[in-house]
Amino acid sequence: MKNILKGYSILVYLFLFTPIFVVVYMSFNAGRHNVFPISEYSLIWYETLFSNTAIWRNFQVSLMIALASTTLTLVISTLAAYCICRYRFRGKSAFISLMLAPMLIPAVITGISMLIYYNFLSVPSSIYTVIIGHTVLCIPYATLIITARLQGFDIRLEEAARGLGATERVVFFKIVMPLLMPGFVGGGLFAFTISMDEFALTFFLNSHDSQTLPIRIWSMLRFGITPELNALSTIILLVSLVLITLASITQGRKNNK
Repeated sequence: MKNILKGYSILVYLFLFTPIFVVVYMSFNAGRHNVFPISEYSLIWYETLFSNTAIWRNFQVSLMIALASTTLTLVISTLAAYCICRYRFRGKSAFISLMLAPMLIPAVITGISMLIYYNFLSVPSSIYTVIIGHTVLCIPYATLIITARLQGFDIRLEEAARGLGATERVVFFKIVMPLLMPGFVGGGLFAFTISMDEFALTFFLNSHDSQTLPIRIWSMLRFGITPELNALSTIILLVSLVLITLASITQGRKNNK
């Protein structure tokens, strides 16, 4: 039975990851059409990609949105996690449910809802609406990570600092934040990765000046899948893997402390 389960697991992983391996493999095709197997290998499509100014302009927009939304996410999530772990107040359960709700609601629904709300307020779509949307989407993930970190260290350290005359501000920035840093970094990396890869919500909130890299990829798909698109997907995959690995390492160090 154990061998059957292992074999089944291997088949499931092959089914899920084979398309990704195919995309990476086809990015080294020298020809313009995706023909399997590749008859001639080349890096020409990576060279073409790096010379495409439109794609890099969209990448810069994605990077700016991801950095801004990650910053806002970390500020809000840190305060929310500290509030959840250190205080008791009426409606705490409802507060936690509202904080985690965007993680449970499909991004398409969130995007449509925010678009209708912005239209109701007569707020035009721009890079700022996308940043707010990405922040709403990332907050639950960062909040969970930071909350787990806060629950993991001894609250008596804070009480001792207060007993020695430290103000709440000193306790937070001198005691809490250094101990919170692994969760802070891990939550930030997850938020940055989610923001860089988000398409569904961005599709409803972006404008002509705020088109992100996923939106550019979608527009390129209308003309067919080219090796240039394969090369772009491979680079995005590598960046995402690096960020997720860094976040996992940070979380691992946190758990070992």
